[in-house]
Amino acid sequence: MAAAFAALAATVLCAPACREAEQPAYYEVVTLSGTPYERGFTHGLRFASRIRSLYTSLLTNSLLPYLNREQPDIEAVLTEYQKPIYDNGQFSYQLMLQSGQNLAKFIPDEYMEEMRGIADGAALPFDQVLILNTFLDTMLGFRAITFFIRQLQSPYIQSVEFAGGSPTAWRPTASTTTATGMRTRPARRSSRPTRRTPTPRWWRCPPTRR
Repeated sequence: MAAAFAALAATVLCAPACREAEQPAYYEVVTLSGTPYERGFTHGLRFASRIRSLYTSLLTNSLLPYLNREQPDIEAVLTEYQKPIYDNGQFSYQLMLQSGQNLAKFIPDEYMEEMRGIADGAALPFDQVLILNTFLDTMLGFRAITFFIRQLQSPYIQSVEFAGGSPTAWRPTASTTTATGMRTRPARRSSRPTRRTPTPRWWRCPPTRR
């Protein structure tokens, strides 16, 4: 009896806490109107805290420190990035900013005005809002550059010399070393006799008559 009562009490107590969880609201619909700047200002004012949080979590604490680690490899090839402006951890920020400023030349004016409104409404520097709207394009170009630089820095073979024997009589064997340092696998010889495919008659050259 006591056990049944305890089970019933546990069921009653757990019922409110064990119900199916509801999906929290992860988006919000806002209607914006006015000029591009006015729409941006309303946007920035309404979501100022979220915009600041996005910049901090995505760039300040993640992408910017990650890209700073790439500076030694990049400045070794692109000497432009050896200037003092890129020192003291400013390499990734300046790279993002300069890329955004170059991309801004191709962004329509109405979008630029809307971004200025967002910056003013959220009380953020315009450069940070510009970086938030262009960092994806910057990252695509940045990864292509770093991949190319690593290819330049990777070891490669300048020459190959074979010791012993005549160079003209050399044939690949099982002990031959390839360019990657791996030994080649000896070719398997077939036990079947080699058959020569006969030349079709229409392909044979007729004998020359004298």
